[in-house]
Amino acid sequence: MTTDLIEEIQDGVATLTMNRPESLNALSGGMMQAMLDALLRYSVDPDVRVIVLTGAGRGFCAGGDVKGMAANNAAKAGKNRPASIETKTNGLRASMEISKLLHECPKPTIAKVRGPAAGAGYHWRLPVISELHQPRRNSPRLLQKLLLLATLVVATFCPR
Repeated sequence: MTTDLIEEIQDGVATLTMNRPESLNALSGGMMQAMLDALLRYSVDPDVRVIVLTGAGRGFCAGGDVKGMAANNAAKAGKNRPASIETKTNGLRASMEISKLLHECPKPTIAKVRGPAAGAGYHWRLPVISELHQPRRNSPRLLQKLLLLATLVVATFCPR
């Protein structure tokens, strides 16, 4: 159980709140697993009619927790065990699986976007049926340009 994702059901609306406001809701491994489990559970729950994805604090989601990844890699390097390609691949697959679930979910999904959305957080906005935006002054434009290839891959989930 992680506190990185807050789950709440009220009046048929399941709200999944990424809860790492100090890091603009950067995705930890625990948060991604909890998100995957929650989406699988709520997509078949008859008491849930709508799924809302949002972030705590001033940002939606800054993408992967790069500092956490670096610390994990440094810890493994200290043990003479660099992260395997399988470990890295599994992390990418988990994010892609969440995008796929958001796209294929039989229930309406809404992204309540407030503040920055980058990396996986940016891509998770694509397959939802609706977005609620709150104005923001700064947007990670450079990061969005750098992620063009990933955007093209994830865009396969968007309706044509």
